[in-house]
Amino acid sequence: MKSSRLMRTGALALLLSPLGAHAADATQMSDEQMQQMMQNMQEMQSCMDKIDESAMDAMMEEGQKLGDEVRALCAAGKRDEAQQRAVAYGKKISASPVFAQMRACGMQAQVHYTGQPDANGKVEHVCDTLK
Repeated sequence: MKSSRLMRTGALALLLSPLGAHAADATQMSDEQMQQMMQNMQEMQSCMDKIDESAMDAMMEEGQKLGDEVRALCAAGKRDEAQQRAVAYGKKISASPVFAQMRACGMQAQVHYTGQPDANGKVEHVCDTLK
């Protein structure tokens, strides 16, 4: 059950946003670094166990439904409506207690569709990222 919770949490983080950092190559890690990484993962798991599982499941289900809806809007050429829905959902998720707890546990998740410009000043369109 614990591993499935961590997997769902990881899946939720990936649904919400691509992670900005990639995991280090395990073959280049010292034993001490590997032990530290394992300890950090255990601490994250203990923290994640405190998250309301039903709230996390509901958020994931809502995100999946929204993803289907946004894809359909994009396919129908309703780009503005798709973007508006994605931005609204991003703002909602950003303010949710579940997402706040995930960040408190050390998850590097970010909400991707907030309508805010990226580092280059560009606001990415949700329909363009689904291709």
